[in-house]
Amino acid sequence: MGIGGLPTVRIGDYRISRLIIGGNPFRGFSHISRDVDLQMLRYYTDERILQALFDASHCGVNAMIMRGDEVIMRVVRKFREAGGTLLWIAQTAPEIEDWRANISEIMRYSPIGIYLHGGHAEKLWKSGRIDLIGDVLGFIHDQGVMAGVASHTPELLRDLEDRGMDADFYMACFYNPRRPPGELYLPEDRERMCETIRDLPKPCIGFKVLAAGRNCGTKEELRKAITYALEHIKPTDAIAIGVWQEKGNQIAEDAEIVREWHEGSGSL
Repeated sequence: MGIGGLPTVRIGDYRISRLIIGGNPFRGFSHISRDVDLQMLRYYTDERILQALFDASHCGVNAMIMRGDEVIMRVVRKFREAGGTLLWIAQTAPEIEDWRANISEIMRYSPIGIYLHGGHAEKLWKSGRIDLIGDVLGFIHDQGVMAGVASHTPELLRDLEDRGMDADFYMACFYNPRRPPGELYLPEDRERMCETIRDLPKPCIGFKVLAAGRNCGTKEELRKAITYALEHIKPTDAIAIGVWQEKGNQIAEDAEIVREWHEGSGSL
């Protein structure tokens, strides 16, 4: 089953397009440099974020993954008022210390799911407070929506699954940019995470599949990175990609690659 030519996967009760638009560029998280962060922030006014979301809809994408902060919640409200229908999977905002208050505020804007920020989850895990991840998942479920956890390290996701944590889905980063001395995007990280994704029985959404823009310098590099993702995750998983529409209609390019790959593999 497809939407606008894009294949879908089931996450909970929802059919989600296999390509999801990500929100890091909207908030200036380039993971490249502070200068690029500022360029993204200058470009992405509320109006341009809205246009990118509608561009995604026109390409057959039916879901968006964006952080639950004040700016994005304002944009989601404007998007809905303008007739936007993308399903919102929200990320907790780690700078908001009261995560219960953050989740409760996010719920005002009708997400279909909320997941714990990867850095926050990893901090709890490494400090021996993994039980608090269960508390977050329980609180999200109490709001009546799907609950998930993000991670940059496959070991955390395996540990959560082994412990029987009540997550509906996992956000799985293809790379681990959080290790010292800084952001490194190593091919072996991608291989390890994809192996973990295939082993996990629950739906996964892969992110940073383009290594935060490092693997898409040319159209061929872009195609190789997206194709690698689709070939190395489960057929029941999806990928999220952030776009910088100032550089061209990137969401349309990504959607076309996903569509063509599925047509070629016969799995649309």
